[in-house]
Amino acid sequence: MAGYVSDLKVGAKLGNGAFGEVFLGEDPAHGEVAVKVLKREAFHDDATWPTYKAGYLAEAKNLAKASHRNVVQVHHVVEAENGDSVVICMAFCPGGSLQALFEKGPTTLAGARKIGTEVLMGLGAMHARGMVHRDIKPANILLNAKGEAQVSDFGLVTDALVLGYGSQAGYSDHIAFEVWNGKGTSAKSDVWALGMTLYRLLHGKAWYDEGENPRDIIRHGGFADTLRWLPVQRRGRRTPLAG
Repeated sequence: MAGYVSDLKVGAKLGNGAFGEVFLGEDPAHGEVAVKVLKREAFHDDATWPTYKAGYLAEAKNLAKASHRNVVQVHHVVEAENGDSVVICMAFCPGGSLQALFEKGPTTLAGARKIGTEVLMGLGAMHARGMVHRDIKPANILLNAKGEAQVSDFGLVTDALVLGYGSQAGYSDHIAFEVWNGKGTSAKSDVWALGMTLYRLLHGKAWYDEGENPRDIIRHGGFADTLRWLPVQRRGRRTPLAG
């Protein structure tokens, strides 16, 4: 693997991302880094592999475009000569993801406010460059060595050219009302998903009761009776900071 990026040393496996495996690495120019690796598996036939690989490369391209202190920075993107592997070398976030914080129970209002502000700044940088994340959730927000929140995992990012893309891909619990009803994604739907994320952090639980189907609640507009605290009171008046 070190052959893909000069002098890159790859160590212990950190986990699995939406696209490929993630390892801890060391790069001469950047120190500790995270290394995401996508390898062609047996189930990737000639028809599906190019599309799967293109999505992985698109994630790296989108991350590199959104250079900001609250967006995980990509350092290198390399595809193997035979086309069967791709390596993305990016900044390592030793604080882990907000999923671990969520699983510990409710966080403080001050903590949630800090996280929310930092994520909005990262999303604002993306939106200013014509990109929509489409999958904001605790697992896709990482903490760097300073404890700053950084947006990550860009496998579902879309460009401004397809703003309003109608796919309902993403974390279904956090998909916005208008997307479920066929109006397409936008910067506002990212802010909706962040609101759902902050609710989880503040309450230590999902916004819906056990046994309920969140997709049906949102799709039919019943969320207003379910939430104790709405991330957005009126869809037409969402915070303008991120778009």
